[in-house]
Amino acid sequence: MLKKSWIGAFFLLFAVFAMIGAAGASISVVVPVDATLDNKAEFRLGNAALGETFSVVIQKKSGSGFDWDSLVANAPGSWNVNYRFSDKTLIADISIPGNAPESTSIVVFALGSKDRPLAGESFSGIINVKKNLLTVTMDNLKQQASVGVPVTYRFVASNDSIAEHKITIESSLPNYWFEPKEIILQPKQKQELNLALKPEAYGLRNFSFFVKSRQNGFAQNFNAELRVLPTVPGKFSAAAYAFPFFTFSNFAFYLFNSLWFTPFP
Repeated sequence: MLKKSWIGAFFLLFAVFAMIGAAGASISVVVPVDATLDNKAEFRLGNAALGETFSVVIQKKSGSGFDWDSLVANAPGSWNVNYRFSDKTLIADISIPGNAPESTSIVVFALGSKDRPLAGESFSGIINVKKNLLTVTMDNLKQQASVGVPVTYRFVASNDSIAEHKITIESSLPNYWFEPKEIILQPKQKQELNLALKPEAYGLRNFSFFVKSRQNGFAQNFNAELRVLPTVPGKFSAAAYAFPFFTFSNFAFYLFNSLWFTPFP
């Protein structure tokens, strides 16, 4: 009987020390925000858009002499969660479906430790889900150039999300005039680019740039006008790149000259 009492007292004492250790533990979130949280804390993670995947990175160190080694994120039912663990961090990659409603959602994160079974803690992260968090602009949409001389268009894209986002930039021109590009915008990043276009034939061109998201339905078009002035080489090579306007009867002549002017390999 005495032995059983001693064993019970031992486990009670163990539990008390475990709870004391847990009381001094903390949760250190480093991405998407830098915050030290107490047990059951609630804080704002930020904004994310439909179709995006954001990451929550937590340090393993608890500040009380042991490491967190398990992480479970309880997200809304249609969301997907994957985990990555390193020597120093626990990471939850949380994907929002492209058809999710705009909302303010809560993800509950639970941490545990094999060294301290009773030291489990949790916190709640508030995430604002938006339809779109991208802003894109283009300048210099009306220009004049010469055949074969590149022109540039200033493109600016801003991502107000805590997740990275991929976009593509295409045009209604042939790819040998403007090659489509893919851009990866990091969380909270603004990028400014000079997009190069090389006119390969003279004349007036009304065309469009198309900016599209790779992750949701965001799309924006920019109408542009380019007046391409002829050059001597440009006149001869025009038929090799574009059908000459208003000169159908001279097409054979243009084609012959373009082939003659083009250097042989």
